[in-house]
Formats: sequence, structure tokens, C-alpha cells
Amino acid sequence: MFSCKQRAMPGVRNESELIDKVVKHIMKKLYPVSFSACDDLVGIDAHLNEILSFLCIEMADVRFIGIWGIGGIGKTTIAEALFGQISDEFDACYFLNNVRESTEKHGLLHLRQNLFSKLVGDEHLSIQTPRCLSKLKSLDLSRSKHLKIVSDFSMMTSLEEIKFGGCESLIEIPSSIQCLKRLDSLYLTACKKLRSLPQMPRGIEYLGFDYSGVEEWSPSSIQFLDNLLLLDISHCENLRSLPRIIYCNTFIRLNISFCPNLIMSPQIMESSEVLPSSNYVKLDLSECKTLNSLPNSTCKLKRLEILNLNGCSYLEKLPPLYGLCSLKELLLDGTALVEIPPDTASLSSLRRLSLKNCNRLQKSVSTSYIAPIKYREERRECGYELNFCNCLNLDQNARGTIMADALRRIKELAIARCDGAFYPYFHVGLPGGKIPEWLSCEGPGNSIATLFPPGCFNNMFLGFVFCAIIEFKDPDFWVHGLRLICQSSFKNNNDYREASFTTKYFYLENTIESDHVFFWYDGRDISYLDWLKQNCDMENEASFYLCRDDMDTDYMTKWEVKRFGFHLLCDKVELNKCNPYICREANFLEQLEETTNANNKKSREDFYSSNINGNQEVETHPKRLR
Repeated sequence: MFSCKQRAMPGVRNESELIDKVVKHIMKKLYPVSFSACDDLVGIDAHLNEILSFLCIEMADVRFIGIWGIGGIGKTTIAEALFGQISDEFDACYFLNNVRESTEKHGLLHLRQNLFSKLVGDEHLSIQTPRCLSKLKSLDLSRSKHLKIVSDFSMMTSLEEIKFGGCESLIEIPSSIQCLKRLDSLYLTACKKLRSLPQMPRGIEYLGFDYSGVEEWSPSSIQFLDNLLLLDISHCENLRSLPRIIYCNTFIRLNISFCPNLIMSPQIMESSEVLPSSNYVKLDLSECKTLNSLPNSTCKLKRLEILNLNGCSYLEKLPPLYGLCSLKELLLDGTALVEIPPDTASLSSLRRLSLKNCNRLQKSVSTSYIAPIKYREERRECGYELNFCNCLNLDQNARGTIMADALRRIKELAIARCDGAFYPYFHVGLPGGKIPEWLSCEGPGNSIATLFPPGCFNNMFLGFVFCAIIEFKDPDFWVHGLRLICQSSFKNNNDYREASFTTKYFYLENTIESDHVFFWYDGRDISYLDWLKQNCDMENEASFYLCRDDMDTDYMTKWEVKRFGFHLLCDKVELNKCNPYICREANFLEQLEETTNANNKKSREDFYSSNINGNQEVETHPKRLR
């Protein structure tokens, strides 16, 4: 004996009706639909098995199977038998037969009404086309290769997402799309025959027509996209024009790259209220070969963090940049710029400036390219990169300015590291075959062995800057990039310590036609720094060995280290704060040179050579400290 507590059910007026529905549901599960008329048909199993192999019931997709043949040979019978065999594997099913006769007699609307009422189990269901369209939220016709024209959108007022990606024959998007106030996503990727786009609804968040055939998008208009987050119109080879002005308050990615026929970028306007973003805000116009200018309004993009203009080979001048207060990366590789942008020093957040392969770049008009580092305020990773590789026409004054400015910023960065900044690094690459004069010690080859007299590593000592001249032997060899590692060891009467100073990956991505200068500061590990300061009152033997971080033997033979050296970073401001026991002399650098000269009587061949890898003897070149 059991009791059943009645629960309200939509469309059920009394208990008996509820019981009837429950019984029907259970019977359907226990005894699936079958067609006894087909049970004794000879040879039907072979047909059913063949069709089942095409259906792949276990796959979570949609299959259409057509049974073709002259009338009266049993096509409908096979279909009925198949339906009876697999119908219990679906939540809803209905076998609709006599389609032609029913359509001719009652029309398509009646046929659709009958189909849907059976599927949802509601005999009283009434389908009205406008009402259905008004409730439609998602329209996905992706990869409909023969779709040419889309019906009017004016009745689909609830649409939130439209996917037409891969509709290769689509030629037009109705202008009524502007009426879709709730639309937040429109995907038109690879619509090859689509030539133009109308105005878009203001509320759209994701708009992509990358790899499409679009030539213009409302070129004379002002497009308001209040909620836009992502705009992807990359690889549109026919694109010539965009809206004159695009207002977008919240964008994260604007990808307009690889549009070789786009001459002018639209004005991108943000709202006056700058909202913080947890994502990188990026404007990508790379490889727009005919782009020759950017609007002056670019400097008003206060949230912009990455501006990529790589490969814009007709771009000769940049607009003012002073307002880009959040800009971290300015990528100008392969542009036609003649001078280094004069207001880069005003970009307080700039971390990466890349102008590699700028063949026309000649001179500098500024004494600084990186704003002073506010090390007292920064407690995060603060890495910097200046990449001028393959700028073969860069004059000597510009090269000297780059190196002097970089050394000044490296010192600020080293002070920041000692003051608590997190993982600082600074990397510079530019053409040149002359080692900088400010190095403390340098010589031919890729190794140095030297002796540091007592007092070198006092409280003023901040770390090392390393520099190398790299010769690229094969001018026809494509160099993707390189990464340099300086393996170092220090030894005194107390102990022995090893350290590694590594560059980030220098992207070159071209054939290199001349020698290049690379110098870097790596402040990620300062445990050696503390150790050296603790042993400041002792003589320290040191070995430095520069190696390459690449495994390809053929690649390693394409370039070599011609000269290598290092510079001791010292903060003279800290001199008066030093412990008298550690810092014995007021003029640290003079003391260093005097001690080194006094040691000239000692054979330099006896200097310490470190076994860096533990089992490999490294040939080192004893060098003199300057």
C-alpha cells in the first residue's frame, strides 16, 4: 500500500488526468513504439542495418537520411520500421507520413501545427509565425554554404546572437539588423561573397567578420557601439573603408590586422569616463600595408595598453601619443618611420618599444624613450624591452642616446629591485659592432675570468649589466630570434656561488645583415647579490660564460659572440649609508682600478676558471677591470 502526494502540473485539471499522463509516460518507456505490420517482412533487417550505419545514433549531431526509389517498393515501410526501432532513444518523436497529400489538402501551416503539437504532446498547441519569431533568441546558420539572402530581421526582436560563419554564398545583411536592440553577438567569419555591412545596433558586444569579402562598412557614417568588447575584422583583403568614427566605451580588442587595402583607420572614441579593465586593451592594425596615417584622436584612448602597427609599411608618421597613459606596448616593426617617436618618454606606462626592421629609421629627436621608473610605487613585474634590431640606417647619435638612456633606466630598475620591485628586467638590441665604453670589463669571445678586489661588492653594488656583440654569419639565413644566458660563478675563501643572467626572447624575424649589440639586466634572482655583499671584504674570483638557449645545431652555427663584457651597477647615493667596515674607501671605482693595477704582477693565466656545468671545462679569457 502506498500514498501519492499530488503535485500541480501545468495543463492538468484533475487527478484522473494526471494519472492518465503518468501511465502513458511509463508505457512509452516500457513498450517503445513498434510497427507490427513490418515485423514479418523478409529481408528488411539488411536495409535497416545499412541505414543505421549511416545514422550513427551514438553521435551527438544531426543526420539527414534520404531513401530514394520508385513508388511502391517499400520506402515508407522501411522508414516506419526504422522509426519503431530507434524512437525510444529520443525525448520526443513523431512519424509524419503522407506529407504530399496532407500538404495539398491542408497546407504547410496545418502540417507544421500537427508536427509540433505531437512533438510537445499538446493537442491544443497553436503556432503563429510572428509570435515564434519574436521569441527567437539565437539564430545559427553557420556553414550554410548555399545561403545567399537572409530574411528581414524586423520581427526577430528578441535575437541576442546571430551566427553566419562560413556562409560562403551570403551576399547581404538586411539593414533591419539595426532594429535588434538585444543583439550582442554577430559572427560573419569567412562570408567570402559579403561585400558591405549596414549600421550595427548600439548594444552589440561581439562583432566579427574576419576573413570575409567585406569591402566597406558604412564608410561615411558615425557608428555608436556603446557595449562593444571585441571587434574582429582581420584578414579582410578587400576592405577599403570603415565608419569615419566609432564610439565604443568598453572595448577590449579591436583587431583590424591584415587588411592590405585599408588606407585610413577610423577614429576610435571612448567615453570621457575611463573604466578600469581586467583584460589587456588592444588595438591591432598590423600588416595593413597601405595604411598611411592614424587619426589624432588616437591619443585619447586612455585605456589602450597595446598598439600594434607592425608591418604598416606606408606609415611614415604617428599622431601625438601623449594621452596614452595606459600604453604598455608600442609595436612599430617594419614601418616607414624616419625618426623615433618624440613623445614616447611621456608614456608613463610604456614597457616595450619595438621598431625592428625599420629601414628608414635614422635619427632620434629625444633624449629619452622610456619614462623615469617610479620605483618607489611599483611592486609588480616591471620588465622593459627596446628592440631596434635591423634598423641599419640608425645614426650613431641615436644609437648612443638609446644606450645611455637604457643604462639610466636600468640603474633605476636595479634600485627598484633592491627596494622591493618584483622581477625586473631590461633588454636592448640594436645594430652595431662596437662595445660600449662604459663597460667595467670586456674582451673578445664569449667568456671572461677576472678578480674582484675587496670592497667591490659594498652597499652601493646593485648588480650586473651584460653586453655582447653578435655576428650573424649568413646574411641569407632567416633568424626568428635568440635568447642569451650568462652563466656565472663566484668564489672566495668562504664559499662558492653560481648565478644565471638570462635575456627574454629577442624576436628578430628577418635576415640580419650586420653585427648587433645586445645588452641586458636580469634582476629576477638577487640571492647572489646578498651573498656577494656579505663577502664584500674578501677577494672574489669570478667567471662569466655566455651561451645560447637554442638546441638546433645548424641554427647555432649561423651566429657567434664576437665580444662580451659586463658593467657593475653602483648607486653612489647610498655611499654615505654604507657600513664603514664594508665600504673602506670613499671613491669605490678608483679603489677598484687601483687594486686591479696592483694585481697586474700576478699572472692572469692563474685567474679562476669556473667549471660551470660541473663536468665541462670552459675556456675563459682573463680580462682587466676598467
